[in-house]
Amino acid sequence: DCFREVLAVRQKIHGKDHPDTLNTMLNLGNALFTQKKYEEAKPLLIEVLETNRRILGDDHPAFVGVLNSIGALLKSQGQFAEAEPYYQEALEISTRISGDSHPKTLWLTGGLGDLFAAQGKLEEAEAIYAKSLETSRKVYGDENPSTVFLIGGVGELLLKQKKYAEAEITLLELIEIYARTLSSEHPNNYWAYETLVKIYEGWGKPEKAKKYRALLP
Repeated sequence: DCFREVLAVRQKIHGKDHPDTLNTMLNLGNALFTQKKYEEAKPLLIEVLETNRRILGDDHPAFVGVLNSIGALLKSQGQFAEAEPYYQEALEISTRISGDSHPKTLWLTGGLGDLFAAQGKLEEAEAIYAKSLETSRKVYGDENPSTVFLIGGVGELLLKQKKYAEAEITLLELIEIYARTLSSEHPNNYWAYETLVKIYEGWGKPEKAKKYRALLP
C-alpha cells in the first residue's frame, strides 16, 4: 500500500515516464512478486521495461534488474520457456556493460543456469555453472558471495544429475565455507544440510543422511 501511494503521488507530480515514477513502479512490482501476487506484479514490471526501452534504448543498465524480475516471475509460475529470453537479455546486457567477471553478471549467469536446470537442460546448466564458478574463484576467491552462490548451484545440479560423489564434495566444501563466514544458525547452513541429506538418500547412504538430518531445525 505504501508503494501504491508513493506511485500515485509521483505519477501525478512527475508523470509516468519519470525515473522516480518508474523506480517506484519497479519496487511495487517486486514487492507484489515477493508476495506471490504474480498477476498484479507482471503488468507493472512489463510497463517499466517497455517504458525504459522506449526512453533509454535497448542497451541500458536500468534494464537488467527488471528483465531479471520478469524472468524470475515467469519461472516461479513454471513458464520456463517464456522466462528464458528475459534471463538471456539481462545477462547479455550485464556482460556488455560490466564484463563477464562482474558480480552481477556472475549472479545472472547462475540464475540462467538454475533456469536451465529447472527445464531439465542439465548439460547447458553444467557448462554455464562450470565457466562462471571458475571465473568467480579466480577473480574473487572461494568465500565471495558470487562464488558461494555458484557453488551451491553446482551442488544442486550435480544432485539432479545423480552425480552423488561430486555433489557430496561440493556441498561439504560449501559447509566449510559457511562455517568460516556465517553463524551456525544461518538459514544457508540448513539448506546445505538438507541438500546433503538428499544426496545421501539418493546415494543409498542412510547413516550419513541421518547425521545431517539431525542438524536441521
